Amino acid sequence: MKNTKKLIKFPRKKRFFLRKTIIGLIIIILTFIAYYNFFESEKTILAEYGSIKSAYPLDGIIIREEQVVKSPITGQLKYLVNKNRRVRYGETVAVITKPSIDLVFLENRLREIERRIDDLKTFEKADDKKNTEILDQALNKKLELIISDIEKGDFFGVIKKKEELLTILNKGKHLGLNQNDSLKQAEIEREMILNELKKGKIELKAPFSGIVSFRIDGLEDLLKPEKLQQINPEKLLEANSGFIDIKKEEIKAGEPVFKIVNNFNYYIVSYLEAPIEMDIKEGNYINISACKPESPEIKAKVYKVINSDDGKTVLILQTDQMLPDFTEIRKICFQILSDRIWGIKLPLETVINRNGVNGVWVLENKVKTFKQINIIGQNADSVVVEGIKRWEKIILPNN
Repeated sequence: MKNTKKLIKFPRKKRFFLRKTIIGLIIIILTFIAYYNFFESEKTILAEYGSIKSAYPLDGIIIREEQVVKSPITGQLKYLVNKNRRVRYGETVAVITKPSIDLVFLENRLREIERRIDDLKTFEKADDKKNTEILDQALNKKLELIISDIEKGDFFGVIKKKEELLTILNKGKHLGLNQNDSLKQAEIEREMILNELKKGKIELKAPFSGIVSFRIDGLEDLLKPEKLQQINPEKLLEANSGFIDIKKEEIKAGEPVFKIVNNFNYYIVSYLEAPIEMDIKEGNYINISACKPESPEIKAKVYKVINSDDGKTVLILQTDQMLPDFTEIRKICFQILSDRIWGIKLPLETVINRNGVNGVWVLENKVKTFKQINIIGQNADSVVVEGIKRWEKIILPNN
């Protein structure tokens, strides 16, 4: 059976037009998909009302009452408290023992001597009582005889018995003399043992109440509260400094053992190169925090404001509230916090400086537009701005 199907052929011009139409449609579809995917891939957030505390960052030097306690002898070191623990005045923080002195032998001998002293004192009391009774009897008897001789008019007998009476009294002074000598010798030996124990075992105590630290930077004697106005914070901030760990098991005479820091009161000294839009006056209280994220906010008093001839201002703050790692830092980045500012709140990362103009990228009807903004408040994470409406789509930067 013959195949009756016929192959339909388009004219050459029609085939060319159809090919162009199909290619055009494919290009349009691909362009639409790429355009759609580009804008859909942009991550955005909605602008919302919120508030922040604007922050002015500064670098400062911490000045505090602190004292490094050094070892008076060479020996083995044992710490009785951990770092960052608060101790009372006079509390023992560490003990140093001298290996060349046998402390165990001396302590055992001391216990023996103290028992002997207690026994001698007990015997002495018993003998004293007995001796006193004997003396009283002899004296009373001799006095009776003297009175009898006086009544008889026997003056020679009175003189003789008076000499005997003096002999009895003198004898009483010497009763128990050997026992007293033994007691004195025991007490002398006890004193010698105690002196040896003092040489072989030294207890290092807290010079005042405060926080224990085992890290020092060598500036503890230089940077003291009484020297506040002599301190140049600019030079100190430029200088290289750091803390070293001083905790060890063996110590030499003169080496540092620990440090005590008064955490009730300390100072932060900084300087301002230009005025800031905040009410910084002596006697005022301001809120500050460390520059680290989520650092606690503390209150500080403006202790002193010193204006210099070069236009810079030395700022001294006083506080009794602890900052993070308080005992182990000298230089600190901190920020002065303003009162709460309300407005459109955005992440700081969305702000872009374009040719000296601050702005953000906004997505409107799938069109990306740069909008200029006015920053009215800023901290380490966020900004409060003018120039953006609520619920506008703000484009986040690509990481």
